[in-house]
Amino acid sequence: MQLEAVSGADTHFGDIGSVAVGRRGTVYVADWLQPGVLALDSLLAPLPTIGREGEGPGEFLLKFNIQTLPGDSLLVFDGRLQRVTVFPEERHDSSQIQMTVVPPYVSNLWRLGVSPTKHLALSRRAFYAGEGSEADEERYDVFSILDESAQAMEFDSILVVPSSDALVARASGLVSVGNHPYGRDNLIQVLPSGGFAYVNTGALSVTVFDADGNRTTSFSYPTVPIPVSSEHLSSAAQEMTPNFAKVLLEGAPYTWPPVVGLVVDDRDRIWVGLREQPGEEDREWAAFTREGRHVGSVRLPSGFGVRAATSHKLLGVVRDDLDVPQLRVYRILWKDG
Repeated sequence: MQLEAVSGADTHFGDIGSVAVGRRGTVYVADWLQPGVLALDSLLAPLPTIGREGEGPGEFLLKFNIQTLPGDSLLVFDGRLQRVTVFPEERHDSSQIQMTVVPPYVSNLWRLGVSPTKHLALSRRAFYAGEGSEADEERYDVFSILDESAQAMEFDSILVVPSSDALVARASGLVSVGNHPYGRDNLIQVLPSGGFAYVNTGALSVTVFDADGNRTTSFSYPTVPIPVSSEHLSSAAQEMTPNFAKVLLEGAPYTWPPVVGLVVDDRDRIWVGLREQPGEEDREWAAFTREGRHVGSVRLPSGFGVRAATSHKLLGVVRDDLDVPQLRVYRILWKDG
């Protein structure tokens, strides 16, 4: 691996949610604290921002997901406006865009690769904290396919899985739900040739679906459980409210989720980030074909989270000592060139 580019001090990030790369190397960043989609060239120099804050054409309130499409157009899903906006290649003025309103139950949305008529929709059923036999009923993530208007959901959901683990605190008749620092989560990445890959961070086990929602491949590899140390547990509890800290400590011991990330590149390779062992300063990112063949691995600093990939580059985020995010690009030095 070779560090190729680092975002400069003139590019300000707050909380990077999604990163996408166009076929000409343009990098798009959805930062939840920025009003528009940030655009940078292949060496991370800033380009004009796309869109702005608002509810009109080409405007956003909460950018959940961005995705580059065939032809280098850019898709933006706004989770607050419940709207998909597609900007044509290099035509980012509001007169050229296409907008589609999606149903309110859609929590996130992706275009399914080469198909312009199908969308993958996530519906996240709310956590239900009840009493008696229904107490602390799990949330579920439901994945379905929407038609070209992003309106009509097919009757059969293609994937239903428990949502990310949560902490549930009860006190004086009050029920609170919070993020679990060692919980398992669901990761989805759309494949350029069509379909998508799914991983739960609890295991290196990948399931691949085609654009019709059919499971085509499943593959897995063993991982070594890594216990959460008492020092990490104590530190996490100190950063929580007393109610959540009590629930966290009562549920110990924990192991770290072995998978830390999932991206796909423009050659349909599926990249999976693996948790590093204690004391290691870097972690493995392993690349697989959609059939499950391991084609190579690279090692990157443990604090670097990969967010996007091309055939020869991995792009991601690292935070400095002040917890400010910075974008970096690493070039992959394949043996075959």
